[in-house]
Amino acid sequence: MLTLVILDEDGQPRDRLHPDGNWPCLVAHLLASDARRVILHQRRHSAAPQPVDIALTRSLHRRLRALDIHLADHRIDTPTGCFSFRDAGLL
Repeated sequence: MLTLVILDEDGQPRDRLHPDGNWPCLVAHLLASDARRVILHQRRHSAAPQPVDIALTRSLHRRLRALDIHLADHRIDTPTGCFSFRDAGLL
């Protein structure tokens, strides 16, 4: 499952969006909520990032930056651990 978490000024989750392929609505919601920082969050069985994850993260980072929204991290959580793109130097 993929979730976009909007963070408040203190870095705490303020809202969660579930992209369903309707990116124009997602962007409209981000702009209407005055989002400045977001985290891309996934839950799945394997924490290892796949090439498609890296491509998505880089594309989203570029597109959000154009809207003055900072992609703070992309985290993949599993039952046994987590992977942070920021900590791994991929963001």
